[in-house]
Amino acid sequence: MLKQQKSNSTVRRYLSVLSHMYTVGVREWNWIEDNPVRKVSKPKEPRGRVRFLSEEERDRLLESCKESKNRHLYTVVVLALSTGGRKNELLSLQWKDVDFKRGILI
Repeated sequence: MLKQQKSNSTVRRYLSVLSHMYTVGVREWNWIEDNPVRKVSKPKEPRGRVRFLSEEERDRLLESCKESKNRHLYTVVVLALSTGGRKNELLSLQWKDVDFKRGILI
């Protein structure tokens, strides 16, 4: 019945929470003998999607970054789009991580 109303991902998350509750009831509180959720088959998780910005979206993003009060935002966003680097990777870069001779970031 739950499956008719919710996505596979949501059903899997609900089952995960229920399973954890039963596991605590079994292992820590000795309320029950077994976790009945372990016997329930879980629906397949849909494949994640890979999405890229359209040229128009990218242009609008960069234009907004240029207009930002944060003077570093444009540079960080261009770097992120160019390298695929994650936020913390880019924000923790130091000058020693820049190899000007080879034109790379380490």
